[in-house]
Amino acid sequence: MDSCPEILNRGVYVVPASGKANEFTVGATYDFTSQSPGITEGGKTELETKLSELTQSPYVVTGQNWGMRPTTLDQKLMSGRHPSQPNILIFNGLGTKGVSQAPWFSAQLAGYLDGENEILEAVNIQRYKALYWKSESSI
Repeated sequence: MDSCPEILNRGVYVVPASGKANEFTVGATYDFTSQSPGITEGGKTELETKLSELTQSPYVVTGQNWGMRPTTLDQKLMSGRHPSQPNILIFNGLGTKGVSQAPWFSAQLAGYLDGENEILEAVNIQRYKALYWKSESSI
């Protein structure tokens, strides 16, 4: 694939590899039924199929990684102050959409820290406050 200053995200994401010219990371697969650790040929095939639908550029696969996919209850980003430790800020739960959402939401968090705006209710970590206090009382 040729050099690409953008992030591509349509069924599969393609991002420049960290500090490596003309190398990219492609992902990700979603197998919600398997909890087995490790890479799979099926995952590789799925990504290659989706990548070929996104670009006609030639490429060579140089490696493959895997990971368990954590998620939030509502599958939305979470941002804001920790419920009991206000000096700790949370900015997590970006998921696959986070590739495109991180720049905008990080600017929103910076604006919040500068006193320019509030954290949007839809992503505010406070929406989980009841669950946090419930877990604290069980410790």
